[in-house]
Amino acid sequence: MIKATHSWWAIPVTFLVAFILTLLPMPEWTVWFRPAWLLMALIYWSMKLPYRVNVGTAWMIGLALDVLNGTLLGEHALALTITIYFVIRMHTRLRMYPLMQQSLWVCMLVMFYQFILYCIQGFIGSPPKTGLYWAPALTSMLLWPWVFIIMQNHRRRFKVA
Repeated sequence: MIKATHSWWAIPVTFLVAFILTLLPMPEWTVWFRPAWLLMALIYWSMKLPYRVNVGTAWMIGLALDVLNGTLLGEHALALTITIYFVIRMHTRLRMYPLMQQSLWVCMLVMFYQFILYCIQGFIGSPPKTGLYWAPALTSMLLWPWVFIIMQNHRRRFKVA
């Protein structure tokens, strides 16, 4: 069995997988339905371990996402940071909710994240022109129970505490 002292890499691996899923090419008709993989990973870890995955982690991951996507530097960093701040403030409440209620919270948090991005893109003069912009909130909500269970099994298997 893997010792807890050797599990320091378990959290970064989940973020690496989330980055890969975020950057993975998809058919053109499904691009608008891509779940917010990185945000869901950040929500899970900041809900379970807010002292290890926090606002600073969200800022760094957001900057990396900005660089990889080629977007305005700080756009995703700001949106992730503000969203994760609220998750950390409510982490004890979120942890006690059943999965279906957590899914609704994930939907609202992803919509909040996208609203911040929408405002930033509006300020620079290129807001999305389709209502499908909000679809990732629904797909993230639908996938949250599976993401939660997979990440919880990952956390228990590698004894991340």
